[in-house]
Amino acid sequence: MINGENDPKPSESKSSGKSESSGGKTLKAQRYAIRFNPPSVVLEYSDSGKKRLRTVKLAQLGSESDVDRLTLKVIRSFPRALDPATVNREQVRRLVQRLVDRANRGAESLNLDDPDLDLNKVTVEQLKQAKAEMDNVFLKNQLLPGQKGFEYNVEKEFEVVEGPGDWDDSDDDDDDDIS
Repeated sequence: MINGENDPKPSESKSSGKSESSGGKTLKAQRYAIRFNPPSVVLEYSDSGKKRLRTVKLAQLGSESDVDRLTLKVIRSFPRALDPATVNREQVRRLVQRLVDRANRGAESLNLDDPDLDLNKVTVEQLKQAKAEMDNVFLKNQLLPGQKGFEYNVEKEFEVVEGPGDWDDSDDDDDDDIS
């Protein structure tokens, strides 16, 4: 899928064979970049002195992803008037390879027992894996009605700890009764 937000608008004339607003001029690729979330390759190119961006999103990358096929997809999505001599196929391939490697890294297992593990900073795939593992542990320890040790509607009192972690800053311990 292509994000055409900053792309040149197609010209009105279809018969000229030129689909870009460059008026027959050749566009020059300036530099490339990648975005990890969502996985995409970004091309910066110049069009009559203006810098423009073309973003090509690569959805569902994984270990089965064909880097050469994805590279060709990215290059074909660039503007047709782009000078092919300024498109470095090997550079685009390396960027796509980095995106695929990053997606595969998400498949690594997490140690949920690690106290420093921050699930807010993991990839989507790692988060799904961690949630599935937590669900399995929950189901393994779950007690259902009729099983030994099952208690219905368990209520427990917990000791109130005063201190900097106390969320209620007010000094009044009265319940607010609205009459």
